[in-house]
Amino acid sequence: MTRPRPSPCRTAPARVALITGGASGIGRATAIRLASEGGTAVVADVQDDLAKEVIAQIEAAGGAARALHLDVANEDEWTEAAGHR
Repeated sequence: MTRPRPSPCRTAPARVALITGGASGIGRATAIRLASEGGTAVVADVQDDLAKEVIAQIEAAGGAARALHLDVANEDEWTEAAGHR
């Protein structure tokens, strides 16, 4: 019999994650899960309105999150997101 693996959200030491594509699909589900388990989700996406909806949903449930506009194909945006500007 196998034991269930612990959630990576519960075992992550920093408990803050930048989630690309966080405004929809798997990224959205990941952000909501992380926040529901006490982590902080940085919802990074080019779909700003959808990202704001995810943030509102997380905060309404008592979680912590923030939105970040990020086009993953744009190196300058990655540099800015990493705080190197």
